[in-house]
Amino acid sequence: MPIEISNHSEYLLEKRAEKYSPITYLGTVHQGYCSVISKVIAWYLLSRAGVYYKNNSIVELEKSIGYRDTKSVSHRVSNLNALMSSLSRENILDTLDKFGELIYSDYKYQNSTTYDLEYDGVRYPPKVIFGISAIALINRSLFADEFSGGVNSPCFHILEALGFNIVKKNKSSDGNEFEDIDFLINDIEMIGNDDSLSVTEREQLIAARKGQGKYRKELIKLYGKCIVTGIPYEFMLRASHIKPWRVSNNKERLDPFNGFLLSSNVDILFDKGFLSFENSGELILCDELKNEFTLRLLGIDLRKKVMIPLGTFQYLDWHRKNVFGRCKGK
Repeated sequence: MPIEISNHSEYLLEKRAEKYSPITYLGTVHQGYCSVISKVIAWYLLSRAGVYYKNNSIVELEKSIGYRDTKSVSHRVSNLNALMSSLSRENILDTLDKFGELIYSDYKYQNSTTYDLEYDGVRYPPKVIFGISAIALINRSLFADEFSGGVNSPCFHILEALGFNIVKKNKSSDGNEFEDIDFLINDIEMIGNDDSLSVTEREQLIAARKGQGKYRKELIKLYGKCIVTGIPYEFMLRASHIKPWRVSNNKERLDPFNGFLLSSNVDILFDKGFLSFENSGELILCDELKNEFTLRLLGIDLRKKVMIPLGTFQYLDWHRKNVFGRCKGK
């Protein structure tokens, strides 16, 4: 599979040999040069081509539709469960044993932000361990952009099935920042890899997951300001799903009636179950918020009623039954 060097010049230039490199300092190819390249570079080029080498043959990986499009940034393996099905506990232990020798940034990995693999009292970045362990099966590592980690990912499921503990890092100062980022990244990756969706559908869903695009515009058109505080400044407003993204189907995720326009502080309270609404538009609060001083600080006026569209009733019913009252902000 031919590889356009210029599309990957940033990485290749960083690893370029000082002498006799087949690539110039400008990222162009030296005509007629034949040179030995490092194992890392060889594996990187194989990953960009979407292949691996096994039993004297080149094997093509199943990857997301459009991954060979030069405008695409997706190199993700779409059949990771099948590809890594024969991974063994011993393969993981071998990687753990050699972890101190790894320069995992060579494979585009960063340290974990939310979860660790804990073994024998030591914590490791689980995605790194999983990707490097692929060497035992496909004779090269998986690079970080070839698969996703995080909650509900094949990576975590396989590691846990092999008897390894995935544990959360210490919480950040707001308690959920890293977890929310992890869910966001994982959800976007799952949408991007869903071949049952058209390109347009994927773009709309990703934008909605980020609180942007058509979904956000529909909520701005519907409400125009924070429905609780009255703040009109768009840069301060969030397109908040009533029935959360993770438990909604694709139709519900794009339905503007499954959303409110909320200022950031109210959005957090709504998301964590500190407040909700009756279908009549009356605001209902957890006991923690039922004091005049707190309400004044938050800019909440209990006398104010919100005009709730009929199409939103079903989502609010769900929120009151499943989210409201489960306050998790402490």
